[in-house]
Amino acid sequence: RWGLMGLGLSFGLAYLISALWSLEILHYKLPAFPLHIVFDSLWRMGLSALVMTEVVWTLARVIGANSGSGAVVRVVVSTIVGTATYVVMLIVLGSPELDDVRSRLPSMKSGAPAD
Repeated sequence: RWGLMGLGLSFGLAYLISALWSLEILHYKLPAFPLHIVFDSLWRMGLSALVMTEVVWTLARVIGANSGSGAVVRVVVSTIVGTATYVVMLIVLGSPELDDVRSRLPSMKSGAPAD
């Protein structure tokens, strides 16, 4: 009934359930494991991915083509806009992981030598 899309959906759901179950087992085996912090990060990433998906889907329907150079334009523009949307959403939601990324990037101060 569902065909190939159903197969993909079943694999996706199986991996999602397995991942959540693995986190629960990890928390059970290591009570000090901060499960609530992981879920706080996951909901931010999930919401950002959902918004990014909607933006890219809408954009991809109005630009480019299904073949040739139009398809390349569609993929490149959708990738750039999708990445920007995801990062902006993480900034808006106050994702603490972005602080880790910023700390690893070289300083952009003028006159400061790069390490």
